[in-house]
Amino acid sequence: LVWAGETQTFDFDSGTPPLAVGQTAPLDQTMGGIDAHVAGAFSVQSDASTHFTLSGFSGQYLYPNGPAPVLHVTFSRPLTSVSLSFATADFQQVEVPTSVELTAYRGSAPVASTAGHGSYASDTMPMGVLSLASAQPFDGIAVSLVPGPAAASVFLVDTIVVTAAASL
Repeated sequence: LVWAGETQTFDFDSGTPPLAVGQTAPLDQTMGGIDAHVAGAFSVQSDASTHFTLSGFSGQYLYPNGPAPVLHVTFSRPLTSVSLSFATADFQQVEVPTSVELTAYRGSAPVASTAGHGSYASDTMPMGVLSLASAQPFDGIAVSLVPGPAAASVFLVDTIVVTAAASL
């Protein structure tokens, strides 16, 4: 049973079933009674498998399997908010702070969207957090790069934190 306002964190480390480094999407995870279905050209990786230094990430994360990826995640419960940690890069290892867009959907209809770009610390890539809250519940998200002339070609996603809406 999931209560309205309850927050769950999908970190690709501790959900059920366990995910293994190298496993590719589609991926299914359950955290605290909320199921997430991850689709898109992504695989589960870690700093040890990629040799990246990402201080804002911990454990396993989603890594693109090709350029210009789009990450789709659908949830078994309506949500009111979502946030995710991301990093951007180019396959040639050019660190480019590129905007990432997060769009929330109810079925196939867009509900709300936000965009932002990461910043450098002592990491291999620019990193950031996108957060979106909506008065209208949603059950899916899409994450993509915002195209630009000097934009990165990929993004990585670590944790996705969701807040459950009230059940009808």
